[in-house]
This record gives sequence, C-alpha cells and structure tokens, in this order.
Amino acid sequence: MAKEIVYILTNPSLNGWIKIGFTAKDDITDRLNALNNSEAIPLDFRVYAVLYCDNAHKTEGLIHDLFDNINPELHAIEQRANGKMRKKEFFQISPEKAYEVMDTIVKFAPEKYELVIEKATKEQQEIENIVEEVSQKEKRTRTTFKMLGIPIGAELVFSKDSNVKCIVVDEINTVKYNDEEFSISNLAWKLTGRSRDTGVNGFYEFLYEDERLWDRRMRLETECNI
Repeated sequence: MAKEIVYILTNPSLNGWIKIGFTAKDDITDRLNALNNSEAIPLDFRVYAVLYCDNAHKTEGLIHDLFDNINPELHAIEQRANGKMRKKEFFQISPEKAYEVMDTIVKFAPEKYELVIEKATKEQQEIENIVEEVSQKEKRTRTTFKMLGIPIGAELVFSKDSNVKCIVVDEINTVKYNDEEFSISNLAWKLTGRSRDTGVNGFYEFLYEDERLWDRRMRLETECNI
C-alpha cells in the first residue's frame, strides 16, 4: 500500500464546508489530533475518507485544481493584509461529491492507490444529527401572525382549554390576555405552567378558526411555499 494520505475531513460546526488536505505519513491520527486540539474550532473534525497514495502533496494539488476548474468559488480564499491571496484547504462542497472526485482519480492511478471511506462513530453521528437539526430550524423563517394570515384583533383559543382565549395585538407574536400583553410563547408558558427551562412553542399551543397555528403554518407552506 502507498505510504501517504490525502484526506477529506468534515466538521459539524463548518456547515457546508470540508477540508481536503494531506499528510506524508501513513496514519492520519497525529494530523487529526493536532487539528482537534486547537481552541479555534468548537467541534472536532472527523475523517470522512482517506486516499492512500505515493505522492500525497501532488495528489492533493491535483484534486484542488480539479475543483478550481469546475468552480473556483468552491475554494476558500483569504486575502491577506499585504494584498496577496492565499488558498486554504477548505471547499464548499459535500463530502460525498469530494469522494466521487477522489474515486475518479483512483481509477486512473496505480493499483496500489486505495480509497477508504470512514464510518462515523455513534457519538460523531449523534453530534452531526443535532447540528443538522439546529441548522434546519435556523433556516426556517420565523413564524408570525402576518405570515399565517391572522389579523390584529383575531381571537385565539388555548388548545388545552377552549374557555381560555387571547386577542392578537400585532402582526408578529403579541397577544392580550386578561388585559396583559404577552408574546404567544410567554403566554403558553404561563398557561401550561411549564418550567422556563422547557421549550414552549406558542404557535403550537393555540388555535385559530379551529386550526392549530403550527398546523396552519405547515399547511400554508405546502400550499403557498411560504
């Protein structure tokens, strides 16, 4: 087997970016430990795939050049204070696509080249799943009464007690209950009696025209792509 490595690393905190680098060693452990010992990154890198080859530096350069020829905007480039540009080892591309490029290179390389994909550990997968879930939530547009087509003055009904009602007072998320104004989530906390440490989605706890507000959002997203 060849004695050097070109690697693909992923990091949950670098959403959409991967690192393609190399080491002249036949083991990536030292390189990975050096990266993960840095306090400049909040979460650890993990190895997505490694390509064992004879000249890792040259092979890495070839892979970088291929991506630059396909789309130079994929490559992270830093302009330094002296005006010079420095290309880094980061690319805004999926690890799957980078793996496909490496796999193509292997097909034209000597037989002793070997491409190995690394399976995430259970702990790594759990972290990646959490980060992806948070990322998807951040991408979702904030829910508002205006978005849901609910006018100021509309009456909302508490889902757990139809006798408890509040009135919409703005286009965002403010309601009036017993002559006091609350955000809809703060009112939900008050009415459910849950701890402040427990997440409460007010749009899930109230209904408008017999439809749960969150269900209304899901329906409108499907119908109108809001």
